[in-house]
Amino acid sequence: AVERKTTPPNLAAAVQSVRDWFEAGELRHVAREADRVLPRMLDVVSESHGSLNVNDALVVVLQRDGLIERFATFDDRFDQVAGLKVIR
Repeated sequence: AVERKTTPPNLAAAVQSVRDWFEAGELRHVAREADRVLPRMLDVVSESHGSLNVNDALVVVLQRDGLIERFATFDDRFDQVAGLKVIR
């Protein structure tokens, strides 16, 4: 990574939080969905003129399909996608 935090979070607590969310059904692994929606992901990459990569595009497509309600990001490149629901 180009940028590193000088005061990283408590890793054990962060990992436990993610485990808790997963066990509560609040997280879903979506990588398997990529095969199904790859053509639409590439459309999103093209529409963004390459500012969104295929991973970003997967999130966009899955939200459009209703599989992701909201997602957290500090990436302002998602601002160009109309109607996207982002937590900041």
